[in-house]
Amino acid sequence: MIMTQPTLSIITVNFNNNKGLIATLNSIKNQSFTSYEHIIIDACSTDGSKETIIKYSKETSHLAYWVSEKDNGIYDGMNKGIEHASGEYLYFLNSGDCLIKDVLRHIPFDGTQYIYGNIKKLYQQTKIHGYGNTQIDSTHSFLQIQKVGFHNKLVLSTIHYS
Repeated sequence: MIMTQPTLSIITVNFNNNKGLIATLNSIKNQSFTSYEHIIIDACSTDGSKETIIKYSKETSHLAYWVSEKDNGIYDGMNKGIEHASGEYLYFLNSGDCLIKDVLRHIPFDGTQYIYGNIKKLYQQTKIHGYGNTQIDSTHSFLQIQKVGFHNKLVLSTIHYS
């Protein structure tokens, strides 16, 4: 069977961020793009993350590899993910990072060595102000734009950071 789309390897690194991991996994499940594998490297979390990964592994066929073991930090975890990736492209989506609905189907995985674009982060902060016996909630939103990149695996074989 010939694949019409190149495979994307989504690599998620996690350490004691179960709440963020759940949000990340839900954002991946909301994608209609199906030519991907998911790799999760957990640094021996003690907050329920391992149980979340086990549950996720029963809900999806895209989880190609996962491990929960001690490592030497985020870059070590990312390198472990690269070692197990088989996709043409690599995307690092760490725990707490989320994809907007259906964003992957709009990315032209056409053999280009590096695809990049902007990512929007929306932060909301709620403050409770007290005025006498009355409390008023005020919510402030902050929008931050950052760059995001998809790396061709042939170009990026190891991340050399310490």
